[in-house]
Amino acid sequence: MSIAAFRVERSDGAVTVHVEGQVDLSSAEDLSTAVHRAITSSAPAPERVWVDLTNVAFFDSAGINALFALNHELQADARSLGVIAPEGTPPRLVLDIVQLGRLMPLAETSPPH
Repeated sequence: MSIAAFRVERSDGAVTVHVEGQVDLSSAEDLSTAVHRAITSSAPAPERVWVDLTNVAFFDSAGINALFALNHELQADARSLGVIAPEGTPPRLVLDIVQLGRLMPLAETSPPH
């Protein structure tokens, strides 16, 4: 059973996967699965995918690895991945340490779709 919950929002060529709870070794694969489902259940397939970590209380290296792998997969399909993580939140602290913003868009709030 995952310690994270996922909700998908679709609009105009983009999909946002909202995550709540914790992303660690026990739930990182669930994050990847949620993003893959969001992509494949959208017609047409979205060009931009956002992962919203605003309501994530814990985020570790397993989550980082999941985001890196998703980014690689999406780029290979000519799509892009962005992450929403407000300043001061646990995920943003980790994302800033690994300088994730150098690889993909890193937003403070949900971007307009």
